[in-house]
Amino acid sequence: IVEALNKGEIPSTGSLVEVFNKAILERCLKLYSEGISNIQLPLPQDVLQHAHEEAKAGALKAFEQQHFGRHHAKQSVMQLEDEINK
Repeated sequence: IVEALNKGEIPSTGSLVEVFNKAILERCLKLYSEGISNIQLPLPQDVLQHAHEEAKAGALKAFEQQHFGRHHAKQSVMQLEDEINK
């Protein structure tokens, strides 16, 4: 069993959590993108910033409600924030 785990033939708990969190992360990024794409431009910068913050908060809240594992979730939250801030 250990040899199969080391070869990646049997998924570890961590890798399963990463797969689940990746799918959740993608859905949350889509949620953010949909929120931002509904904005009618042009807008004053402060209004646009507020819309960004609301969409970001919604995506992070959705991730927080759905994620698996504390350690892996922290990494995924950082990745989600990085993707949003691009």
